[in-house]
Amino acid sequence: MVSKVQYKRKVWDDMRSIAKVILERDLENYFTQRCKALGILSLKLNVRYKRGWPDRVVICKNGKVIWVELKRPGGKLSALQEQTHHQLRQHHHEVYVIDSKEGINDVLGTASVSAGSS
Repeated sequence: MVSKVQYKRKVWDDMRSIAKVILERDLENYFTQRCKALGILSLKLNVRYKRGWPDRVVICKNGKVIWVELKRPGGKLSALQEQTHHQLRQHHHEVYVIDSKEGINDVLGTASVSAGSS
């Protein structure tokens, strides 16, 4: 007979093996590594008195600026983030919300191509 503790441990181990939970910090680390590998300048924003700004600003060699908000898979923007992104887009800035490694690769692939075309 299996105890409750053994059963719960087995269920937890099965869940971890089925789907690895990706956290926002995992995407942050991957994003940083990819930027370095591609030679793209990326700055993490920490705007102390104005919330809602994207997590990262990416500066391409040709002067193009891309704003990036990283979210865990399925993560949602706050109303303030949506408002800030809308304002940035009104000023003709590109803003991306990324929730996967594939999304990071797509956006940075585009940024690195843009960076080389100065």
